[in-house]
Amino acid sequence: MTVLYIIIVSIGIIGFLALIVYFDKVKCPKCGKRNCQEISRIKTESQEISISKKEKIKHYGKDQIIYGHVKPHHEYRPENVTIREYTVPGIRIFYNANYFCKVCGETFSVSVYEDKEK
Repeated sequence: MTVLYIIIVSIGIIGFLALIVYFDKVKCPKCGKRNCQEISRIKTESQEISISKKEKIKHYGKDQIIYGHVKPHHEYRPENVTIREYTVPGIRIFYNANYFCKVCGETFSVSVYEDKEK
């Protein structure tokens, strides 16, 4: 019975990831399909930004080893979890990307950006 639940959950996760990949694609303004191919990408401008990041720090107790034997895996639970937020310098690069729709043959351009750490 649990194997059936594992199979159902894994199929649901795979389907959800497939939807994320599908909706991440560029949509054609003429026909509305997402079957477009990028032809070229021209850098238009860039600007300095700060990118916020989160870091999860887990604090464990001092008694992880008892009598020379390692504790079982389920006993390695952190005593305290802290989340630290910090910012790093980065660059936001703007592009003018040209796309070609494979369905209707329309050529169009879209302004996109990409964030990178320095």
